Amino acid sequence: MSWEELCSPVSFLKQKLGTVACEQTLRAYESYWEREGKAISEIVDRAGTPWLRMFDRFGRRIDEILFPPEYWTLLRHGYQTGIVWRAFEEQSLISSYLLGYVTSFYDPGLYCPYTVSLSTAVPLEKYGTESVKARFLPELLKRDETVWQGATWMTEAKGGSDLGAAVETIARPSGDHWLLTGEKYFASNAGADLAVVAARP
Repeated sequence: MSWEELCSPVSFLKQKLGTVACEQTLRAYESYWEREGKAISEIVDRAGTPWLRMFDRFGRRIDEILFPPEYWTLLRHGYQTGIVWRAFEEQSLISSYLLGYVTSFYDPGLYCPYTVSLSTAVPLEKYGTESVKARFLPELLKRDETVWQGATWMTEAKGGSDLGAAVETIARPSGDHWLLTGEKYFASNAGADLAVVAARP
């Protein structure tokens, strides 16, 4: 394998897999990273991790998570390219995972919100009522700047990967919605627009 193939995630995939789904899209996405994305990613890295703004200038509690503006530039580009919506259009996760591979080659941390958004949209499509799907799914599948992100709020103090054993949050029906009581120890993609929360009825 040549050095050029090792430095190109798409060439590496093609060399290992032979035929690659959505190759033209992947090449364009890789070109974006080479042309602009890598430099933007370095700016985001220098800015450090997100920070919490607890109060506004009037002393009101707001608990806002702040990111460098360049972070949103990178993030939105992946959503617009189809890291979530392609899974629904193509009825397959392959293109989403291939785009995730290219993303991770350049900025592994950026792949987390994409994965979590996908793992919000897929169970929503599979298990959501028609009214809930109609309300939220189109927002997660947009192809422009207004696309929503998803989050998963699963982990509790007991931790572990066995949600059946660890989840103690209670969900009680209240009209057309549910009331949740409990605590989550960790929230993936906490600043998202929509969250899937694990709870017991």
